[in-house]
Amino acid sequence: GAPQIMGFNHARIGYPSATQMLEAFGDANVQVIAFINFILGCSSLQSAVRNKDWREIARIYNGVKN
Repeated sequence: GAPQIMGFNHARIGYPSATQMLEAFGDANVQVIAFINFILGCSSLQSAVRNKDWREIARIYNGVKN
């Protein structure tokens, strides 16, 4: 499936509101581009992707579990 980005990240990927982000995500291609922008907005996530460090990618993307 397409990547999922939490609504509170709307500004980080260039949307003025979570509602506008959700409306745009009706197109799966837009979701993929948004995910790329999400990665580009975080240097530690970029580094993890470059290093193919899947555990670190998951930790940054999903957050720490309690």
